[in-house]
Parts: sequence; structure tokens; C-alpha cells
Amino acid sequence: MSCQSAIPEPLPSHHVPDPGVFFGYKFQNPWSTFPGVPALGEVLKWQRARRKAGINPDGYLTGNNKPTSEDFKRAFPLNPVDWAALAAPPPDTVQAVWVGHATVLVQMGGFTFITDPVFSERCAPVQFAGPKRVVAPALTGEEPQMPALDFVLLSHNHYDHLDTGSVRTLQRRYGKGLTWYVPLGLRSWFASEGVTNVVELDWWQSVTHAGNTSNKSVVITMVPAQHWTARGVLDRCRTLWGGYVVEAPQPAAPAAGADTTPAPAAAGGESTAAAPAPAAAPASAPAPPRPLRFYFVGDTGYCPVFTEIGKRFAPIDLAAVPIGAYDPRWFMKPQHVDAEEGLQVAVDVGALVSFGIHTATWALTDEPLDEPPTRCGGRGPCVCVRGGKA
Repeated sequence: MSCQSAIPEPLPSHHVPDPGVFFGYKFQNPWSTFPGVPALGEVLKWQRARRKAGINPDGYLTGNNKPTSEDFKRAFPLNPVDWAALAAPPPDTVQAVWVGHATVLVQMGGFTFITDPVFSERCAPVQFAGPKRVVAPALTGEEPQMPALDFVLLSHNHYDHLDTGSVRTLQRRYGKGLTWYVPLGLRSWFASEGVTNVVELDWWQSVTHAGNTSNKSVVITMVPAQHWTARGVLDRCRTLWGGYVVEAPQPAAPAAGADTTPAPAAAGGESTAAAPAPAAAPASAPAPPRPLRFYFVGDTGYCPVFTEIGKRFAPIDLAAVPIGAYDPRWFMKPQHVDAEEGLQVAVDVGALVSFGIHTATWALTDEPLDEPPTRCGGRGPCVCVRGGKA
């Protein structure tokens, strides 16, 4: 497995020449739906407006501006993780656990992986200040029952998606046995943390991840999203952002005359998003079944790219779609979809089943924390969950 980060010629539309950066370029959103990275004046305007409106910076619920920890627990009851299901994942489906915010544990094609792992109490540069969790994660990186991870998908470098403490936890546990798939520009950050098994990807770039002890493999493709990056005041858009589509091949249909008696089912486990069984083709010309597909959207505003993703990858068996952190719309719309736009993303990409993420974890914006799930619940190909099994 290899993947190079050499500067392409000519530069793609989302690359911007910048001699001051080690890469030689920065990144941008190439769609008219993104007016630009928020300016300091806009941030200050938003902060003044939310103070004037009396919005609780620690988060609030509909009709309850000062909820207690017990109020949050009642609003977002945490489903227990089905460890038996994780120990025996079905071979022909995508199985997922929503850990919280954008962290999702996924099993498919004989592999277990996690997206944007953040297990810490706060999503901030330090753990004594910044947004504090209103609900504990469904599991942590130190959980002994968690199945061994094969790889990690990282969408971008904002603190609610890239957490230093969580990276260190997984690095201590897995070392070089864990592969990190990250957007262009992030290799050096991981190297500073002693993480060297890192593969950088650009938009539409694919790589095959093969198993260490089996002949199984999955194809990972980084896909575009409308967002931006920064971990400080001087590094805006110097690393890329995006989502991922993971494809796992399915076994070919048996030839005519072959023994099709099903093998005994593995003990324990159940599918959380079963893909339709591929129809058997005529015996004279068996058609290869389509692969199972999982789509992790990452952080994004709504833009035209989702119809293109649908053209390339539909149908998608399971999609993890952001639905929260969207108010006020004048400020957040270019960078975060709201619940209805998240549903439209699921439709655009051809998701058979989707579930909402990027919600019910930290108070990042102005809407009540319990509003996003109610705005999308029961509409479209979306399943609302509260952590645990998706």
C-alpha cells in the first residue's frame, strides 16, 4: 500500500499555490456555495449576538436553558453497546456504533475501523477549558472489549474531530499496527506525535487497505466536502478536509449446480444496516455483486459535490451524515449542514440507510442540542440514534 503527496501539475481547483507553505499550496472550496473562511469580524459578531440572546454556552435543551447533567442524560439516553454483535460481525453487512459526535466504529468486509476518534471530555487545545461533553462516549479507546482496529479515517484537523489525547491513546494501544488515513498536509502533525503509519489522501484519491493476516481488502476513497481547517491562527486551510467512502467486495454468487446450503450463522451479533443480498445472475454469465459501501461525510456545508458522489458510488449501504451545529445560519451554513440539508445529502449520494452524527455531544453553536434529531427523525433514509448501536 502506498500513496504519494507530490504536488500535481496542473493544480486541481481545490489547491491554491502558496510558496509560504511547505507543500507549496493551500486548499480552498471550489464551489460558489462557499463565500470564504469566516473572518474574525464575523466570529465576533456571532459571539456578541449569542451573548445578547442569552444563549447558554454550555448547551441547552428545548424549553430548558440551564439543563443539568441528568437533564442531558434523559434527553440523550445512551444505548448499551452490543459487544456480542461486535465480536461476531456479519460478513455481508455494514455494522456501526455511533460513539458520539463524529466518532463512529464500523465493521465491514472483515475489517474494523473508526472515524474521527475523540474520546476526551473537551474538544479544545486543553482539557481545562473549551466545550465540555454533555453525554459520555459510548466507548473509549481503552475499552478492553472493543474489537481490534485496523485503520482510522480522519476528516480534518478541527479539535472536535482531531483530538491529541485520543490519538495518543490509540497509538499506545496499537502502535504501527494501526493505519491512519488523513487528508493532505496532516502527516507532519501525526509525526510530531510519534505516529508514522500515516497515509495522506487528496480528493477522489483511492487506496486499497489489505489485511495483515488474510486476503481480504477494502478500497478507501477520500471524497470532497465543503469545509475548512485550522488548529491555530496562522494555519488556516493549510491541510485538506473531506469525507470517505469505504468499499468492501462481496463474495461472488455460486455457480449453477453448486451447493448453496447456508453455513450455520455465527453466534451472537446482528446487522445494523443490512445491504440487500445481491441477486443471482444467470448461471451462464454470473455478474459480480456490487461491493458493500459505507460513507463518512465528515464536516460540510451543502454543495453540488454530493450529487457527484452519488453518481460514482450509489447505492451506499450506510452513511454517517452530520445534522447538528448549524445555527445561526448566516454564519454556519457554508460550513455545516442543518438537519434538512443532511437528509438531502443522504438522498443525493443514494444512501439506503443513514444516521445523524455531529450532534448531541458538545454545545458548539446556537441551536438547542435536542433540536437536530427531532428535525430529521423519521424523514427520508435516516435513522436517529443516541449513541451505541446505529
